Amino acid sequence: SDLQGTPHAEVAERAATGPQPPPPPTKKDLSSGLLKMAFLVGTWHYTEKFEKGGMTPEGGYGEGNYTAIVGPGGRSIITDFAESAEPLAGISAHEVFTFDEKAGNYTGYSFVSNAPGCFTRTGIFANNQLVFTREIPSPGQKILMRFVYSQPDPDSVVIQTYSARGDSPLTLSLTTSAKRQQ
Repeated sequence: SDLQGTPHAEVAERAATGPQPPPPPTKKDLSSGLLKMAFLVGTWHYTEKFEKGGMTPEGGYGEGNYTAIVGPGGRSIITDFAESAEPLAGISAHEVFTFDEKAGNYTGYSFVSNAPGCFTRTGIFANNQLVFTREIPSPGQKILMRFVYSQPDPDSVVIQTYSARGDSPLTLSLTTSAKRQQ
């Protein structure tokens, strides 16, 4: 070693042979509250069908990739997605999901490349579906969103996203179909 005989040699040797970091957490390490969300952990490819109006006035189809890993101590699920096709090509996001023991619900904290700040959404399991709601304050009127995750099998998930402006009723904005890659 180039450090041999220097005061740093002992530090370098300890670093090379000392305690190693623990292996990254896996699904089995998830806290009990997050176990129902374990199905998200993995790498996914998804396609989207946008309805006309709302998020995309012309409608259309998109796609992208999504990765979810177990966070430190099994107390969160950390996700990343990247849109690879129009109409949202180039948009990416990072979301951290946690479980609030007192409230008995999930919270997602999202950071999106095309918007400032953090969006928060809360969710519960209802009728074998994971359902999140998000309210986005907007000048003049709020935007309400509902995300419904259905899991027909361990390797596919369908997410229906509904939205409404102001006091309008929720309408389907897009349907995301995801297939597990690993």
